[in-house]
Amino acid sequence: MTEIERFLDHARINTMLSRQTTLERIIQTFAQLPYENITKIIRSAQSTDLANAHRAPAEVIADHLRWHTGGTCFSLTNTLLAILRFVGFEPEVLMADMKVGQNVHCALRLTVSGQDYLLDPGYLLDQPVHLPEEERSLIHTPMNRIIIERDLETLNYNVFVERNQQKKWRYCLKNTAVDQLEFDRHWDRSFSLNMMKSLTLSRITRHGQLYFSRTRLQLIDAEQRQSRNVRGHEADSIHHYFHIEPALVQQALDIVNRK
Repeated sequence: MTEIERFLDHARINTMLSRQTTLERIIQTFAQLPYENITKIIRSAQSTDLANAHRAPAEVIADHLRWHTGGTCFSLTNTLLAILRFVGFEPEVLMADMKVGQNVHCALRLTVSGQDYLLDPGYLLDQPVHLPEEERSLIHTPMNRIIIERDLETLNYNVFVERNQQKKWRYCLKNTAVDQLEFDRHWDRSFSLNMMKSLTLSRITRHGQLYFSRTRLQLIDAEQRQSRNVRGHEADSIHHYFHIEPALVQQALDIVNRK
């Protein structure tokens, strides 16, 4: 059994399900993979070149089933792409610009029954989100509301987060798909971003979002944001909330502290 087949078995995917149900179940199960750069920091330090630093889909899945790890948007998107292709879907990769730079985020677009959907594992969306042609799309999460608006001039999509009646722009998703070669080039470039200088993790639960950055752990729901400084206890805190082995966390911490 391949790692993708192990994932599909874990997601309880079978040939009797409809295409829409298959897609929704894959996305719901895949959203259990956390956003984390621990594995990326470790792999980068172990690799002699950028091509070897890319974690393949089989590795991402195996590591999650064994260590509860996930990946950053590039490895997560690449893995979800492989899973969906395996079951016969034909998604395409879209790049996105954020405040920190151009082409630093990525996601998938998939057309099902004439409707375009956004699949964004790096943003931990647990369901396909309809991409609007003219109007906007809304999705409610345990901690906020995500709004997608179409720019009718560029045909790109602007993604916002609204919480406590405050609307904030998060990224601009480009309408034109990229091939694997261009995607890999942007993936290579991501290893030089500031996000490689400290640990960042995010996980969605039914109660809200768990978010870790540098030495702060935040618990975010629709009503409040609780924050605590866990300096000196990072490995234990991440293990408690994200279930990732403390030895892996400490290995990544040692790498970033040496920089």
